[in-house]
Amino acid sequence: MMVVSPELIDMARATPSPVSAKAPAPGALSPDDPTSPNYSPSGSFGDPTLASVDKGSRLLAAILEDMIEAAG
Repeated sequence: MMVVSPELIDMARATPSPVSAKAPAPGALSPDDPTSPNYSPSGSFGDPTLASVDKGSRLLAAILEDMIEAAG
């Protein structure tokens, strides 16, 4: 999102999600159930404070390259 719509990003609100002792289970993240293996108060796994435009640009380029390759 930092690449596509940077005006929507407020990095002051970015906080790392605590790592659960349990591995994430298949399914949606849960911001409401602290007992869930998919509990994430921020709605994401990992540390969004490490995000950057450069990382996002490289990821977007790789996704687009894969899509173009798959389209044949």
